[in-house]
Amino acid sequence: MFDKFAAFPTLTARLRASAARLGHFGADRSGNIAMIFAFMIIPVVGIIGFSVDYGRALDTRTVLQTALDSAVLAAGRDYQVNGEASSAETAAAAYFMAAMDSEPGIEIVENTADPDNSTMKFTGTAKVKTTFARLLGVDVLEVTATAESMLTRGGLDKDLEISLMLDITGSMCQPCQKLDDLKFAAKDLVNILVQDDQSEYTSRVALVPFSHAVNAGEAYFEKVTNQSPDDYSTCVVERQGANKFNDKRPGSGNSTFLSVFDIERADAAPVRWNTPCQPTAEIMPLSADKDALTASIDAYEADGWTAGHLGTAWTWYMLSPEWNSFWPSESTAGNYNDETMKIAVLMTDGDYNTAYHSGNGSAGNQAKQLCTNMKNKGITVYTVGFMVSEAAKKLLEACATSSSHFYDATNGDQLKIAFRNIAFKVAQLRLSK
Repeated sequence: MFDKFAAFPTLTARLRASAARLGHFGADRSGNIAMIFAFMIIPVVGIIGFSVDYGRALDTRTVLQTALDSAVLAAGRDYQVNGEASSAETAAAAYFMAAMDSEPGIEIVENTADPDNSTMKFTGTAKVKTTFARLLGVDVLEVTATAESMLTRGGLDKDLEISLMLDITGSMCQPCQKLDDLKFAAKDLVNILVQDDQSEYTSRVALVPFSHAVNAGEAYFEKVTNQSPDDYSTCVVERQGANKFNDKRPGSGNSTFLSVFDIERADAAPVRWNTPCQPTAEIMPLSADKDALTASIDAYEADGWTAGHLGTAWTWYMLSPEWNSFWPSESTAGNYNDETMKIAVLMTDGDYNTAYHSGNGSAGNQAKQLCTNMKNKGITVYTVGFMVSEAAKKLLEACATSSSHFYDATNGDQLKIAFRNIAFKVAQLRLSK
């Protein structure tokens, strides 16, 4: 027979055992660390995250400062031309907002042009929304920067010649937005520096697009190679002989240039080009025709490899009085003296990876030698790297007149600002702070 009371002793024992375990659990302090960690995890994550947000705020401040510098230089340039403080203030605001278009939370705090003290002061703030610091109750970090420039009248006080080396290799279309950014930046520089009034002092720009060759065009190809253009190419590659790193005019007794079809690459397996000329864009000697310069830039297409030393050399030739017999009369360069300001701007987005004649050395070493000799002639050299490697940065820094003449642009906005800063610096404005 089943005894209905027989199970009670067993159940009672189990209840007592459970009570004992609960008692031990209540007395146990070993779980306090987990509880403490649970309470601390939010402020710890907030503090660590705050450092991340703070780093983002510092990056924004750097962009803000660069944009302010550009804006006050734009204002100073406007004042040179118009002589009105209100116009300078408007120019500063317009350039600043354009440069900071991709940054939200921007505010202009101060925008004053003071002709009596010859200064322009511009201050801006940017609000950076936090991601982690909001756990500590901080939703926004505010950064502030200020720039000042000198206001002077009269614009340039000497003739200006500026030669632009523009990289239009295949990597400039990876993505193609890079090429669009370059076109904007180059046209912006042309618009700033080429004055409408050329009666007292001239200001002209030359264009040297390059890839694995430089396209001299039919007008100049025969002059520099002593050959007739063939069915494919008016492209030339590096010079050989005693004058390969100087600006001596090619001709009788001087080394000439070779067509891209006359030489094999020295830095790769032997290759002779048998395709149409790359780049298709031709060089354009010094010109004050803004419309022609703009149209030439707009037509650029990206293709080919990076022979930056060729672009460097031809950038120099555009500024050299030695080459005046090659160019139209309106494109001849002034003498090497203090009466003419000669500026070279060398822009690339990659390593110099294409050289030809083995006796000339690597493309990078050739570029360095050309830069050194160009600077020795009194030419000021600015260099702009666009998303380049560390090796390319070192080369561009070596080519530049000084470290302050090198720009490291990591995106399209920074490229535009770099070209604009160069333009304003060339226009003889300076930052006072």
